[in-house]
Amino acid sequence: MGLLIKLSILSDWNDYSIMQGAFQDAFPPRARAKTAPPIHMNATQAPSWKSEIRINRSSNRPLYLQVKEGLEHWIVGKLRDGSLSQGARLPSENELSEALRVSNITIKRSLDELRREGLVQRIQGRGTFVTGQNRLVFDLPRMFSLTAYTEETGMRPARKILEMSEQIASPSVAKTLRLTARARVIRLVRLRLVDRTPVAIDTSFLPWKPLRDFIHMYQEGESLYEFMSAHYGVEIVRTHDVLEPVLIKPFESRALEVPMGTLGVMIQRVAYDDGDRPLELTTMTFRGDACSFSIDYEKENHGR
Repeated sequence: MGLLIKLSILSDWNDYSIMQGAFQDAFPPRARAKTAPPIHMNATQAPSWKSEIRINRSSNRPLYLQVKEGLEHWIVGKLRDGSLSQGARLPSENELSEALRVSNITIKRSLDELRREGLVQRIQGRGTFVTGQNRLVFDLPRMFSLTAYTEETGMRPARKILEMSEQIASPSVAKTLRLTARARVIRLVRLRLVDRTPVAIDTSFLPWKPLRDFIHMYQEGESLYEFMSAHYGVEIVRTHDVLEPVLIKPFESRALEVPMGTLGVMIQRVAYDDGDRPLELTTMTFRGDACSFSIDYEKENHGR
């Protein structure tokens, strides 16, 4: 895969301070959450698997990917037909290595890929266990859109409005959105779902003036950017996103159906139209157990 993303750098410290101040004001610092208790699983022997994983040694496809894909296909299939359950222990690395006639290093790499996708969990000294859930792995080749990602991968996106109101912008939010003092903004909080599973919470601030009657017209199931384009002729063409790890707060815990204090991923975003006008200040908090983000880098002036 070639160059997928170039990370944008804020032009100077003043820009960073303005953006940081806006997010700190709009989204107050999180209190330190209690650490979630460890998960203890019953280690049950996984069903027969040797005849269902095929390795093509004449293929150009790396062996570790063939093993990873074979195990993934087997695990998902057995979960669906009920012959494999969450918490089942997979064969040991040595068993997999001997049966598939590949090295332990290849097996370790394959299991690491499955762990990264959230399909298995590796516990030191105990083995590898099925978690029963695939991660959503978001590549970042362009402006990130959860709606576009789910539709492209054949999944069903959904949105649930948790809050929608008008309020006076705080000074820092007004500055980030380039509004006058005490200008009105729209606060929109939505729960984002993929195949009926909650995966993220969006909290957005939108300028009221170019989006009049937004509260009366916006419907729960609509894509925000598609709605803005269709009803106001506004096209979002650029975003500045900052990713950081966070601990899930009580409100997010209830909405996302995960224990309080577990790890999440937060994207802080400012979105701009084709006139470089900021039209959205938002934070998106994703479940850490269900999502990961993939970025490919390429050396500048490579080959020159």
